[in-house]
Amino acid sequence: MSMRISRVVFVIASFLIFSNSLYSQPWLENATDAEGKLNFFMIRENAEKYWENRPIEKGKGFKPYKRWEYYWQYRVNPDGSFPDSGITEKNWKEYLLRNQGKNRVNEANWESIGPSLTNGGYAGIGRVNCVAFHPTDPDIIWIGAPGGGLWKTTDGGATWITTFDQSVVLGVSGILIDPKKPNIMYIATGDGDASDTYSTGVLKSIDGGVTWQTTGLNWNVSQTRVIRRIIFQPENSSILFAATSNGLYRTLDSGENWTQVLTGNFFDVKANPNSFSNIVYAATGSTVQKSIDNGATFTIVQNISGANRIALGVSNANSGYLYALASNGSGNGFLGFYQSVDTAKTFTLKATTPNLLGWDSDGGDSGGQGWYDLCLAVDPTDPEVVYTGGVNVWKSTNGGTAWSLRTHWSGASGVQTVHADQHCMEWQNPTTLWLGNDGGIYKSTNGGVNWSDKSNGLIISQMYKLGVSQADAKVITGLQDNGTKLKGTSGTWNDVIGGDGMECAIRPDNASVMYGSLYYGAIRRSTNGGSSWTSIKPSNAGDGAWVTPFVLDPNASQTIYAGFKRVYKSTNQGTNWTALGSSNLNSSALNYLHVAKANSSVIYAGRGSSLYRTTNGGTNWSTMTVPGSNTVMLAIHPDDADMIWAVRSNYTAGQKVYKSEDGGATWINVSGTLPNLPVNCILFDESTNKDGLYIGMDVGVFYRDNDMEDWELFSTGLPNTPVFELEIKYDTDEIFAATYGRGLWKSVKKYNGTFCRSVSGITIDEMGIDSARISWSASDPVPVNGYQYGFSTNTTPPLNWSTSFTTEGIIYGLSSNSKYYFFVRSVCEESLVSSWQSAGPFYTQLTCDDISTDTGGSSAEYSDNENIIRSICPDIELHYISITFTDFDVETDWDALYIFDGKSTSDPMFSSGNPETDAGFPAGGYYGTDLPGTFTSTHSSGCLTLQFMSDGYVTGDGWEANADCIPECNATVLIDEDDGYGSFRNVVLCADPGQSIVFAPEMANDTIHLDSPVIIDQDMTIVPEGMTLTLQADHDHYIFEVLPGVTLTLGNISLIGGTGANQTRVILNRGNLQLLNVQIIDVLAGTGLGKTISNEGTLDSHGSIQISSE
Repeated sequence: MSMRISRVVFVIASFLIFSNSLYSQPWLENATDAEGKLNFFMIRENAEKYWENRPIEKGKGFKPYKRWEYYWQYRVNPDGSFPDSGITEKNWKEYLLRNQGKNRVNEANWESIGPSLTNGGYAGIGRVNCVAFHPTDPDIIWIGAPGGGLWKTTDGGATWITTFDQSVVLGVSGILIDPKKPNIMYIATGDGDASDTYSTGVLKSIDGGVTWQTTGLNWNVSQTRVIRRIIFQPENSSILFAATSNGLYRTLDSGENWTQVLTGNFFDVKANPNSFSNIVYAATGSTVQKSIDNGATFTIVQNISGANRIALGVSNANSGYLYALASNGSGNGFLGFYQSVDTAKTFTLKATTPNLLGWDSDGGDSGGQGWYDLCLAVDPTDPEVVYTGGVNVWKSTNGGTAWSLRTHWSGASGVQTVHADQHCMEWQNPTTLWLGNDGGIYKSTNGGVNWSDKSNGLIISQMYKLGVSQADAKVITGLQDNGTKLKGTSGTWNDVIGGDGMECAIRPDNASVMYGSLYYGAIRRSTNGGSSWTSIKPSNAGDGAWVTPFVLDPNASQTIYAGFKRVYKSTNQGTNWTALGSSNLNSSALNYLHVAKANSSVIYAGRGSSLYRTTNGGTNWSTMTVPGSNTVMLAIHPDDADMIWAVRSNYTAGQKVYKSEDGGATWINVSGTLPNLPVNCILFDESTNKDGLYIGMDVGVFYRDNDMEDWELFSTGLPNTPVFELEIKYDTDEIFAATYGRGLWKSVKKYNGTFCRSVSGITIDEMGIDSARISWSASDPVPVNGYQYGFSTNTTPPLNWSTSFTTEGIIYGLSSNSKYYFFVRSVCEESLVSSWQSAGPFYTQLTCDDISTDTGGSSAEYSDNENIIRSICPDIELHYISITFTDFDVETDWDALYIFDGKSTSDPMFSSGNPETDAGFPAGGYYGTDLPGTFTSTHSSGCLTLQFMSDGYVTGDGWEANADCIPECNATVLIDEDDGYGSFRNVVLCADPGQSIVFAPEMANDTIHLDSPVIIDQDMTIVPEGMTLTLQADHDHYIFEVLPGVTLTLGNISLIGGTGANQTRVILNRGNLQLLNVQIIDVLAGTGLGKTISNEGTLDSHGSIQISSE
């Protein structure tokens, strides 16, 4: 007898109770208690031993296990036993029944914000377990997700919708559509591959999926079962089969009654395409079984020794064919591919290589994760054409003898990149093959050569964590198996980090600075809005938890803390770290970490039943109490570091939320009448004076504050799916929820806060040598007391600032060639200001005597994915910049430095002659290790501009170059000063080889004072015509130094040497010196000290040469 389920059904992830579904895993062996029930602690102990000495590699099953462990580690009972199947649904319905008409916050208006778009390939949205097709309308297709429910498209996959957000089970592992009455549908609930959701049986719809009924296969309590596949008998849709972890089931009356026809752990079932044969095939982990009486009885027809899972394939083109793809129980790699051409009377082993279940493109690796992803499809027009799915897709055109790669998870020559871990392959028609994997749903219409990603529109992401920007519209989220995704200010989602995305955060005062992470604490940082990322995991920290906690200091956002076995602190955004305390806090990695806003020296860190507290910034730690095991998160009052709340993830009634007013020494239970469901997160609303708290549970968001006696449901519009993290965006009064199965959601808060809105869009309109002009977008509403703006040399907000009642300002007092951060905040009332918003780092222009370097400076390498532009301009009028490289190391053929003659990259380039780089950067750049040489500006501004571009992989030491100011050239000496336009030094420096220096008539009888030696590096004549002229050294050394191979002719001139007692005081000649009528005054002549002229070359004198001391 079936039971009716209402149209507004219940959407819950009854998450896996690691059942027979994974008995193929070695860590499940000997993991049962005295009653024969699986025990979490025993499973974890076995798994840790199994992986202890094995490498952690892609496609070997480690990550699926760790995902399972992360979910269940706090949801199991204190003794390690698993809660009853169906407990989430049962307890939720009991709560709703108890609280009909009350305890609901109607202000909630949750809406989905994705992600719903993907570029496909390596990237993805979420896992798809199964796909089914309407028998007559090719545009109607259904897919099932392990945590995202049932989805439907009516336009061939262009768009998708779900009506399952209030359904019985959020996980779907099989879908059937009656070929003659397509309004009749069946789904297998739960997750057959990884048991991410646990099955409550088979559901049936008679109105095309609008409403659903339970069937006779209806599991409710402690049965720890999953369903792997459901099928029809080909010509009789009243007959269905279900392969489950608890045997093979059959119904003869459209699901009204089911019979267990076989016991055991079954992974697949297929019907022979010839309906008159009455043949049905079924597979356990190591046997293939056959029935010739429509599934009434079965006989084992093939034992596959060493196998732990088998996938079956039949051919519509030839009903005699049956294929079996077997996973190896040792390592879960490829064991063998078997073929039968006589309806399973005999089998032939066709292949044991390559490794069809591994991750290498040539199949040369070992191992795999056949227990998790294993599927098989036979071409409906050719029984010899077969496709297999593991990590990748392989194809054979000769019945399995030879194989070719058809997709690869990360990119391989000759095949398309398609997301890893294949779970289903189904033919829609003779030419269209659909593929479901961990990233979404794909289809191919040309034999697997090309694949079209049809995932756009699905919202099935399983999110661990999120970070909301307080400065703009960005949100960053960490997804299971689909990396870290960033929602930009335009609303578009982008993939920024691959793998499994974990904890993430955005700096509240600078949205360009953000953090993401992968498992075990592989923390990464971006300072350019997510365009490029740098690994910043603390060295020697070891492995953190699967989801390693880190948090930004609420009072100094450049400071970040990370929790491993001890807490690490960085005051420069993760560049350098310091371990806090003298030893590890726990023998296992920490799972939560919080810093008090009232006092950043107060830090709480913990794991489950252990809580630690420091009141002096981590120097000393105290062990505090916890309200009970399974504690997963804290919230700290922003004005009182001793007032904290804790939540527990458990199935113990009335033990959900606790409050401590003494820093965790004692606790008060404030659970109220919350449903008996795990609590995953808690959030304090800092924008009101009500002490408002939000919690996220396995179903629903709840709210409570000081004016309320109990918790209220705050879930209008939100799917009944686990909420793993909550964050508030204060300037818009919005709350965001990261869900484990239905992506990211947002709603208005319960109460709008008293909040001074921050500015956004800080830009640097002009960066000079010693000043900057900045502007910003006005906050809304505009603050009555204007804005404060300032600068800092690091990410710490300024101590001094200026005030503006517009949206721009000019900052003075900067230094050349220096790094700065610029800050702006709103001033709403005298005591009410917004948080500082910042932009940076920015660099002032270089000028004379500065040293140009790459971003790594003189001691470190430049970074990946750079596109840096910096100008070098003179700070003296009538001068030009000249740079000379002293060190150079830029990755050959990939990265490049470009040099432009002017103030921007639109000015002419000093081209190297090199072609376009292999990374696609323009031709003309400099790379390698050869010094580029010297470059002097000829632009009217006197400036040079450098642009450096690097790709995403290899870096180098970069460069150093000295910047000098060269005076503007003039052909005639006009002034008696040592520097500047028209000076003697200026004219000498600008002279062409062999040129005679010309002196203006007004220079007659003048003395030109020189502050340093004049270097003669080309042939030159200095013979004033028709006048008397004196050159005087106002320093210790000589007036001229003549370089080797150079000729200097001096005549009709007086020279007054330097005053150095042990120096050469007039001329150091290393070339050819010709003197004609020269008078030399050397105050130390005849003293025997030093030399008047040091001649290391040739010297010729003519006419009168006089040397005197006065």
